[in-house]
Amino acid sequence: MASEKPGPGGKGSGFQELADHIRLSTASTAPARIVLQSTCGCRGAVFHLEADPREGCARRTCPECGAAAYLADSEDSWRAAEPEAWRCACGCDVCEVAVGFSLGEDDEVSRITVGQRCVRCGRLDCAAAWPVDGPSSDRLFEKT
Repeated sequence: MASEKPGPGGKGSGFQELADHIRLSTASTAPARIVLQSTCGCRGAVFHLEADPREGCARRTCPECGAAAYLADSEDSWRAAEPEAWRCACGCDVCEVAVGFSLGEDDEVSRITVGQRCVRCGRLDCAAAWPVDGPSSDRLFEKT
């Protein structure tokens, strides 16, 4: 599965800046029309993040309750993946996470982009991006 890792792009202080970063990072290839913030069942909004941009998958783990969740269709690729734990250049290992969804002409998800914002220094980046095969928008939106 071909994927790419969009580069870093500045700093932000909250979800809106992270969503804007994902939209800007995808604008020239497959614009993310929908960006959703990751939240845990315990209402946590910061996570440890693991991603494999080559296989196209990511998983977040809540530091508050320990719950782990695959993002979008990541569970499908996880077994073949070699995920790396995200760590910011400042040394922090917790981040705010958002998932961007690019839509095809049929309004089905065609591409997923996972972005993160360091909660210590605000650095914005995208951990992974990958294409989506087949119609599945509803289930993908639920897995952020």
